[in-house]
Amino acid sequence: MERAAGILFRTPEGKILLTRRTDVGNLWAVPGGRIEEGETAQDAARREAKEETGFDYAGALIPLSHRVKDGVDFTTFTGELPGEFAPKLNHEHDLYRWSTVEDALDQGALHPGVQIALLHPDMDELEIAKAMMMGEISSPQRYQNILLIALRITGTGASYRGAINEHVWRDPSLYLNDQFLQRCNGLTVIVEHPDAKQLNSKEFRDRAVGSILLPYIQGDEVWGIAKIYDDATARLLETEKLSTSPAVVFKPDEEGKRIPLEDGTHILIEGKPNLLDHLAICILGVWDKGGPAAGISNSQTDGDTNMADVKADAAAAPESSKQGEQLDTILSHLDSLHKKIDAVSEANQKTDARLDAIESKKDAEEKAEKKDAAEDKEKADAKDEDKEEKKDAKADGEIETKEKEQEKKSDEKGEEKDDSEKEEKKMDSRHDSVAISELIRREVARQVPAELKADEREKFVQAQVKAEKVCTAFGDSAPRWLNGETLMQYRKRLMRGFQQHSPVWKGSDFVGINDEATVAAIEKQVYADAMIAARNPVSEDGPVLRAVNEADRTGRMITKFYGSPGACWDAFKMPSRALSGINKHFDN
Repeated sequence: MERAAGILFRTPEGKILLTRRTDVGNLWAVPGGRIEEGETAQDAARREAKEETGFDYAGALIPLSHRVKDGVDFTTFTGELPGEFAPKLNHEHDLYRWSTVEDALDQGALHPGVQIALLHPDMDELEIAKAMMMGEISSPQRYQNILLIALRITGTGASYRGAINEHVWRDPSLYLNDQFLQRCNGLTVIVEHPDAKQLNSKEFRDRAVGSILLPYIQGDEVWGIAKIYDDATARLLETEKLSTSPAVVFKPDEEGKRIPLEDGTHILIEGKPNLLDHLAICILGVWDKGGPAAGISNSQTDGDTNMADVKADAAAAPESSKQGEQLDTILSHLDSLHKKIDAVSEANQKTDARLDAIESKKDAEEKAEKKDAAEDKEKADAKDEDKEEKKDAKADGEIETKEKEQEKKSDEKGEEKDDSEKEEKKMDSRHDSVAISELIRREVARQVPAELKADEREKFVQAQVKAEKVCTAFGDSAPRWLNGETLMQYRKRLMRGFQQHSPVWKGSDFVGINDEATVAAIEKQVYADAMIAARNPVSEDGPVLRAVNEADRTGRMITKFYGSPGACWDAFKMPSRALSGINKHFDN
C-alpha cells in the first residue's frame, strides 16, 4: 500500500488549484505525492506542494478526505489562501488552472480520488456513507456530532464456537439478500453483549452508542455504516483493533438442525433468524476464528474479515488489558450519563402504577369475554358431534392407508440416513473449518439448490445492468433473477416489462425464440424504443409529464421531466375568465 498526501488550495472566492500530471496520463490532480519514511501526512503534503508548485505553504492544514483504494492510501488536506498565485511547475506537470469546483468536476480527466475530495464538503451523512461503502472514502469519518464507521453485521458459512464446543453453518441465502438488509436498517449498536440475548430498557440505556445507517453486502458478509454518537466509543473505534458480534435470536423450534459427530461435538445448521436484536462491539468475536479482530474497518484493521458470533468465545482472551479497561471505561461513562434518566423514571413510578392498574382491569374484562365465547363455542360443537361421527368412520379407513404409506417412506429415509452416516464417518472430524465446511455443504446441498458459478452469475448481472438503465428512466429498478431461472428466461422476462413501448414488438410473443443472436437483436430494439418512450411527452391517453433519472459525469443522479407540465398542473388551475366590463360606479 502506497501512502501519499496532498493539498487542495482554495481562495475566498471558491477557486481551487489543479495541476495536470504528465507522468500519469495527463490527469488533473491536487499538488501532492508519496509520504516518505519518517514523515507525517501533513509534512509530506507541504513538501510535495512546494516541490510541484514552488509555493511554500505555512498555513493550517485542514483534513478534507481520506481514500484507501487501488493500492493507494491518500489523504487530502485543505489549504486556505487569501488569493491565487502563479505556480512554478516541476517536470511532473505541464499545466495548471484555478477553477471552481463545478468546472473541475465537469473537466472529467481527474486523478483518482480528486472527484470525491471535491464533492466531500457538500455531502450529507448518507452520501458519505455511500462513498464509504463504495471505497471512495475510508472508514471511519467524522461528521458533525457523529462518527461514521464501517462495521461487520454478520457473515455466512462455517465456523466453530469453542465456548460451547459447537460447529455452526450460517446459510448465505438467508442473509445475503435485500430483505435481510432491510432488517438491518436502524440496528442498535451497543458496547459488549448484555447477559441476556436480548436488550431490555435498562441495557439499552446503559449500552447503546449508535445505530446502523446503511447496510450492504460485502463478499460473503453483511456490513453496515454505523452512526456512533458516544464520543468515548468513537475515539476507541478510531484507534483500536476491535470486532463486532450480532445478537441473532431464533424461535425455540426453528433454531436449526443439529448433526452429531463421532468426537462428541455436533454441527448446527441454523434456520432463519426470528429477530436481529443488536450489534455489539467486542474485543474478539468467535467467528474471527482465533485470528485478528476484523469486524471494524479503521486504520488498525488488517487480515481477512470473518463473521462475528452472538456471544464472544469464552476462551478468547483480549488482545491487551488496555482494550478491556477502555471498554469498562466506556460502560462507566454511559452509566453516568443515564443516571438522570433513572431519576426521571423513579419520579414517574406513581404514574406507571396507575397505568398498570388500568391495564389489569382491562385484562380481566378481556378474559371474561373470552370465557363466555368459549362456552358458546362448546355448545355449538356439541350439536355438530353427531355429524362428525359419521364422517370419522369413513376417514378412519383413509387414515389407516396413509399411515402405512408414511411408514414405508420412513423406512426408505432410514436406509438413506444410514448410508449418509457411513459416508460422513469417512470424513475427518477435526475442528478445522475446511473439514466442517465440506460436511455442512453436503448436508445443505440436499436442501438448497447450488448457487450460480462466477462466470454464469456475471452474465445474469450484465443482463440486469442493461435493463437497469431503462428501468431508471421510468423511475423503477430491474428485478433480480429467480432461483432456477435460466439466463434466456431472465432476459425475456426483463424485456416483457418494456415490450409495450416498442412499435415493432408490441403484442408479439417471443417465448419460443431461443437463438442468442435473435434475442439480442430483439432486446436491443425493445430497450431502445423504451428509452425513446421514457422521454416522449405523447401517449395514447393524452399529454403526460414523465420523470427520467439520469447520471451526470460525476455520478450524481439528475431527475429531468419530459412532456407537458399541464398534464400535472391543469387539474389545479382556476377556470378561465374573460373581462366583460368595468364598473365605474363605486356605490354599485
